[in-house]
Amino acid sequence: MYHCTMASIKQYRGKTWRAIIRRKGFPVQSKTFESKKDAEAWAAVIEARMGVGQFDGLQLKAAKTMIVRDVFERFEREVAPGYKGRNSLGILKRVIRDAYFMDVVLSRITPLDIRQWRDDRAKEIQPQSVHRELNAISGVFTHAIKEWGVPLAVNPCHAVSRYKGADKARDKVWTPADVKTLLDAVGWREDMPLGEGRDYVGWALLLGIETAMRIGELCALRVSDFHQAEQYCQLRDTKNGDDRQVPLSTTAIKYLAILCKGKKPDDKIIPLIAATLGEYFLEARKKCGLEHLVFHDSRHTAATQLSTKLANVLELSAVTGHRSLRSLQRYYHPTPASIAGKLG
Repeated sequence: MYHCTMASIKQYRGKTWRAIIRRKGFPVQSKTFESKKDAEAWAAVIEARMGVGQFDGLQLKAAKTMIVRDVFERFEREVAPGYKGRNSLGILKRVIRDAYFMDVVLSRITPLDIRQWRDDRAKEIQPQSVHRELNAISGVFTHAIKEWGVPLAVNPCHAVSRYKGADKARDKVWTPADVKTLLDAVGWREDMPLGEGRDYVGWALLLGIETAMRIGELCALRVSDFHQAEQYCQLRDTKNGDDRQVPLSTTAIKYLAILCKGKKPDDKIIPLIAATLGEYFLEARKKCGLEHLVFHDSRHTAATQLSTKLANVLELSAVTGHRSLRSLQRYYHPTPASIAGKLG
């Protein structure tokens, strides 16, 4: 082991070097590097900052006064802006706003606090949603411990079990009656003039059902992404991090042609951000009494309908963008009767 003034530099398995800094009044700091030189340089910088009182403000704040909210709000500022889609960011904002343990002193947060929150949330939302929120909370704690050196020995979420039923995939597929009711609620007509944002909700629902695109993908589409002659849409920087081309049905082409009429190549086809479209959808479902539906059901519905046309699962994944059969199975819901019919 090699020693600096207050840091120890240790080599692991002959490959990497780990610097560990211990100083009274500060949480333990550690970081791993490819070379001893980099580890020593990092340790020197951190020690110098500690010495002149310029160390990270969050870490300087005593563990006795730092609250959970400090960590989560920093994560919201520095990390969350890189999230894709509205769901992850929306979950984080909701947790910061509503979770009672936000005001618990960080050094006193325990798995019991997280379990109590989990059980309370389970009375309000579906198990899958509880699990998504628990994952988001755990992710913040993990990041804070590993990257910021917050004074927590372990992530309190690691000792909390998943809520019963969290692994059960949502399998709601909209019926034609559901779709008609939603479209009526938003006042959709094929010949309706397109003005304010709410005018696009019905179109977004129909495109989701016809293409299996996610809400964020629909809201990111620009006119130049619609290749009518080649019958596909170009999606850029999707949830999986890849670009992909989505084959289009004649119905989807018809809808997109209507929405693109009179617009410039760089104009958005649906001029809404995903969060706003999501809020408009919530208004519509409440208005028509279908509050058990979520916008993402349109993707389930599309995959189920497409499965009757595309017998080859690879072709189906080319439309939906799923990388694995396991993921695709969450959206693929053929009935026993439909499978039996193919067997002859």
